[in-house]
Amino acid sequence: MTSREASISSARTTPRSLAVRQSIFFLWRPLLRDPKDDMVAEVAAAAGCGAIVTHNVDDFAGVERLGIAPIAPATFLKRLRGTP
Repeated sequence: MTSREASISSARTTPRSLAVRQSIFFLWRPLLRDPKDDMVAEVAAAAGCGAIVTHNVDDFAGVERLGIAPIAPATFLKRLRGTP
């Protein structure tokens, strides 16, 4: 197996090895305008995420009630780089 093939194989198997089966609870639904986004908010809350990175920040208005901030990708990258 080449180095490239090994990298591809690792990229495929690593997420599966880190995955944890999560029970889904619907007690707070509907939370957001789009019911499909509720699932994203629920998984983020279950995982203890502090933010949801999305181009559709407005669609996640209300997720703050779960202690999660919706942020745009550019804002997220600035925070990672430590730039204002």
